Amino acid sequence: MKLLITGDWHITDKTPVNRLDDFPKTQEDKIDWILQTAIDNDCNGILQPGDIFDSSRASDYLKQFWIEKFRQWEERLTICTVFGNHDLRFHGSNTENTPLMVLHKAEAIIILQDKVMHLDDDIYIYGCSWGQDIPKKQNFSGTHILLIHKMLIDEKLWPGQEAQGAKAFLLNSEFDIIVSGDNHQSFMVDSKDKFLINCGSLMRDSIDQEDHKPHIWIIDTTPLDVKHPKPGQVVRTKIDIPIKPFKEVMNVEKATEQKEKNKELETFIESLKNDVKLEGLDFPQNLEKYMKENELEEQTTAIIKEIMYGS
Repeated sequence: MKLLITGDWHITDKTPVNRLDDFPKTQEDKIDWILQTAIDNDCNGILQPGDIFDSSRASDYLKQFWIEKFRQWEERLTICTVFGNHDLRFHGSNTENTPLMVLHKAEAIIILQDKVMHLDDDIYIYGCSWGQDIPKKQNFSGTHILLIHKMLIDEKLWPGQEAQGAKAFLLNSEFDIIVSGDNHQSFMVDSKDKFLINCGSLMRDSIDQEDHKPHIWIIDTTPLDVKHPKPGQVVRTKIDIPIKPFKEVMNVEKATEQKEKNKELETFIESLKNDVKLEGLDFPQNLEKYMKENELEEQTTAIIKEIMYGS
């Protein structure tokens, strides 16, 4: 049994700020590449760990387009997924009125919800959408895979980050293989005869992802031709997704400048937490007074005034 593992897709019809290309078309090409790679490698299915859509407000056209796209492959390939926070309206728990559920009802994809999916070679796949409790592993002999949308980290990205460590999550889990999404960085964690794969995001949509190398994994659960293979025997193959040089698709200079402005604004907002003497309830007046007394940089004050008063 072969399965292709991918990361967060964030399908959209909008181009992020500072991307130079036709972002939706680039995204489509990459997903086409993933689907074709799965077929070329005789994969039985694709495991996608949530956030298929970038927004729960995806247009009817976008839903229609991807239903038609995925249904072209349905006889040869099963796309399994769970709900990510971006797939849900207001990041809530109501799954019915969502674009992802429309794809599921149209039989373009399969959302793993309450039932365990049983595949050949005694493979059992469980789904855990964003915010849900982790399902209990069933007492069946075979390989048990958890597909989950949860922020797990290989290492802390900043001091005090509260996200759960991937290795601890794997060690405390009863599953043999875990495929996680939400974290846009990529990593793999091994522990004895278990492993966890987090492919990260399919696309590079910000300056912080200059070093990100989008990729997929293909796992083969029967390389030794045994009836009940152990996860430690699973063959894992990493394949990089073709991408263009970062500077060809991202306005690096503009993105860097914007990032610096954001840092200045964050510093300013943090400084507001200190004691500030306010005069009355006129917020704009108090803010003007604060900016003047603290001699903020002209660029910072310009951004604040544009937000308050408009351009």
